[in-house]
Amino acid sequence: MQGRSIEYETSSLAIGWHEGDIMTDLPRRYARYLDGKDPAVVEAVRPVMEQSAAEGRYGVRIRSIPDGVQAVIDEATAYGMVSEGSD
Repeated sequence: MQGRSIEYETSSLAIGWHEGDIMTDLPRRYARYLDGKDPAVVEAVRPVMEQSAAEGRYGVRIRSIPDGVQAVIDEATAYGMVSEGSD
C-alpha cells in the first residue's frame, strides 16, 4: 500500500499518514515530501521524520548518497521543514 496524507486546515499536522498498518501524525511539510515518493525513499526518510515530530525541535535534512537518500535530524533546519542537499 502506498502512503498518503490527509490534511486538515486547522492543524499544522497531516493527520492520518498511513504506511501499511502504521499511522503517524507528521508535520504537513513532511507528509507532502513523502507523498508520491518511491517506497524505498519513504522507508529511508519516514523514521527520521517521525523522530523529529516526536521531539518537536529540529527539521529534517535529506542527503543524496550514491545508493539513494539518507535522512538526518538537522539543527540548522527549522522544525517541520525539510531541506535537501548532496553534502
